[in-house]
Amino acid sequence: MAETMGRELAWDDEIENESVGWVLLPEGEYDFVVEGFERGRHNGSSKIPPCNKAILTLGIDSPQGHASVTCNLFLYDRYEWKLCQFFTSIGARKHGERLRMNWNQVLGARGRCKVTVRPYTGNDGKERQANDIDRFLEPENNQAPKWKAGAF
Repeated sequence: MAETMGRELAWDDEIENESVGWVLLPEGEYDFVVEGFERGRHNGSSKIPPCNKAILTLGIDSPQGHASVTCNLFLYDRYEWKLCQFFTSIGARKHGERLRMNWNQVLGARGRCKVTVRPYTGNDGKERQANDIDRFLEPENNQAPKWKAGAF
């Protein structure tokens, strides 16, 4: 499984990266690459009962810099539409096709998505913003598949 949050540093590691490493993207459509995948479990909420979830880290290059956006895909029938959007976006599925989800093959897959900006209140009480994936977009008809050769 891919590491989605970085890595722990040892007390005597060398350091050099001064960048903040976080970019807020303006709302819009962007190409993405799946940089991280983790199998997780949703504990349940008022909208979704306990279920499995795929935690994706999508890398997006933009004029503002490289952004990493985390997206949870719930493995629950009410959200099957978003799973279909994702697999269609990366070229692993066509409309109307049944697909057995092969999560072991999504790392490195490429697609296109619509990004939105969501306001929230931080633990310190300050208003902040974060990016969310509103939807995954299907590839244009003349585009070549965007996954790694032999992945699907």
